[in-house]
Amino acid sequence: MKQLNEHIKKIQNNSYLTEYFEKIPLKNKKTKKSFLESAVFLSYILYLIQDKNYLIIVTELSEVEFFSDYDYWTWIEYAICLLAYQYKEENKLEKFNQLKTKLDNTLNQGKNELVITVKKNIHQRFLSGEMLDKSAINEAINEKDSSVEIHQRLVFMMRLIKLKVYAEQSRIDKDKLNHEIANNSTIIRDYFIELTHYPKKA
Repeated sequence: MKQLNEHIKKIQNNSYLTEYFEKIPLKNKKTKKSFLESAVFLSYILYLIQDKNYLIIVTELSEVEFFSDYDYWTWIEYAICLLAYQYKEENKLEKFNQLKTKLDNTLNQGKNELVITVKKNIHQRFLSGEMLDKSAINEAINEKDSSVEIHQRLVFMMRLIKLKVYAEQSRIDKDKLNHEIANNSTIIRDYFIELTHYPKKA
């Protein structure tokens, strides 16, 4: 946890990120956990609008070693997955494999064998697509609540990226996975470009 504090402080003090964090409501960065969650959401938004500053966040968080508090680790894992995904897209396979090994190793860590077995079972259900439920997205669309819709799409995107990192082990159709990533990327990107008047890139 002390190590996480150090990396969070580096993210907080990075001048390139100041303007982004200033736009995030205080309630969403008041505690260490809420700041971490907001930082990971921000990294995905920056990635999707093709702002390279996302790398500052995910690179810092990828250096955090595993600890068993999943209220924190879940968000760190999503940051690591985004960086690993980018390495894979850039064909930097050695760096990808290093991060993938780090993620795999967490599955073998726990206070006893029962905890490790439960973790592995949950992971296998994840790889089968059990968490790809779009009901929260559809509900927000039906209620015409675009901010909630985009929030849920970002969570969905994090799960898709994690599945892409584990594509070789996942039982999900790869074409379907690629389609979902492309579709959600476009919707989220267009929302934030329109919201912030961020210059659109080719």
